[in-house]
Amino acid sequence: MFPLDLQGWSIEDKLRLPDWCFGRRYIVSVTWQASAYGTDAYDISEDCFPEEAVIWEVVLSFDRVSANDNYVRLALGSQLPANEAGFMELEPLLRGFGLTGPEPRKIRVPNNFRVIRFCLRQYFAPGGRRLVVFNRVPTTAAFGSGEVIVVVSGLPKEVPDWLISGQVKSP
Repeated sequence: MFPLDLQGWSIEDKLRLPDWCFGRRYIVSVTWQASAYGTDAYDISEDCFPEEAVIWEVVLSFDRVSANDNYVRLALGSQLPANEAGFMELEPLLRGFGLTGPEPRKIRVPNNFRVIRFCLRQYFAPGGRRLVVFNRVPTTAAFGSGEVIVVVSGLPKEVPDWLISGQVKSP
């Protein structure tokens, strides 16, 4: 059995391969905590995403949310922006996720809401950037905190040849 090189394969063809072909999955995460009225909180992940990756799962968990107009934005960046205007220049992590408007979109966090979780098998090319979060705690709230976890893997570069040609039978 020889490995089959996937270099000439399209992204769509690679995404059709079985899950185990994608190798190890790992977590990229950010947390935030804003503890004063009308404050903004930011965080940037310690780990970078690979050049090309597959997102398998995204989990947004919220704790101590005390207002209905609290929101977060998720993006890809190389450094922490200084303000929301700087954050708006970053590329969104997930296009179209959140309230209709400029990207990265607002993701509302209603009062006492706990978790948003969804599973994907989505290709993206973060180019080695990191996960960045922006959280707006409105003037009517006392605090807000939470965490974003993104489960990713790289793309397969090769697979066993029998996966494509069929399992070799012994004589």
